[in-house]
Amino acid sequence: ELHPLKLDVAVRDNHVVLTGKADNLAQKIRAEDIASQIAGIAWLDNRIVVKQQLSRKAGDGQIAAAVEESLDHSPYIASHTIAVAVDDGRAVLTGRAADQFVVHTAVRNAFKGGAESVRTSLVLEDGSTAAAFYTEVSDVP
Repeated sequence: ELHPLKLDVAVRDNHVVLTGKADNLAQKIRAEDIASQIAGIAWLDNRIVVKQQLSRKAGDGQIAAAVEESLDHSPYIASHTIAVAVDDGRAVLTGRAADQFVVHTAVRNAFKGGAESVRTSLVLEDGSTAAAFYTEVSDVP
């Protein structure tokens, strides 16, 4: 499913950066899924550009499905505890998360899924609430 793609992988100090172009969002997410299973990877930055996204804006249903798929494939997130809603390209993540690391990972996954912005309202295991609004992935700590 990824054979015809030309993707570049850069590794430095247990950090992986994926670049290149994919035909669709499923290929982008699959590449990240494969790379995230490599032992010793501490951080993965998926910068693969989806050709479809270059030509047209994805609809809310497509974005929600892509975000949910990305959450499902993340080794750090119990995806069944986070609900995804998308309205006019803006994602809202609600439910429960283990800690801030999981929240930040979920937000990054939402942007990778095509969200234009992300709002969180997640209850953490310690009882605190992670409520924030992000307008771009670089806002995520």
